[in-house]
Amino acid sequence: MSKETTEDMACPVPTPEEATLHAILDEARETMFAKVQEAAVQASRSVALQMKEALGTDQDAPPAEFFLAVAHQYIFCQLCEADHQTLSGGNPDVAEAIIRSCTGIASTWGKTEQAS
Repeated sequence: MSKETTEDMACPVPTPEEATLHAILDEARETMFAKVQEAAVQASRSVALQMKEALGTDQDAPPAEFFLAVAHQYIFCQLCEADHQTLSGGNPDVAEAIIRSCTGIASTWGKTEQAS
């Protein structure tokens, strides 16, 4: 049995077709992220305007981050095949895997221990 070298373990150089596919996927992902962020900002502005018109108040509307959190919960439910309105009926194995993944990401920031 031979030892693997660092070169053996390195990622292969993508083919031109693979590189093109990655570029297409990266662009689509970044476009989607920008649209989600803009939708959250727009939702906050819309609520502020509606509050002013309906209630005659300049009270602060929920910030864009609130709507991003709502979108996060919705996407979590979609991935778990749960009802986003009742938060029921989802696949607990998928939910646990997502939570474990998020905990792993947070642990790289130095404040959270990896869940077992």
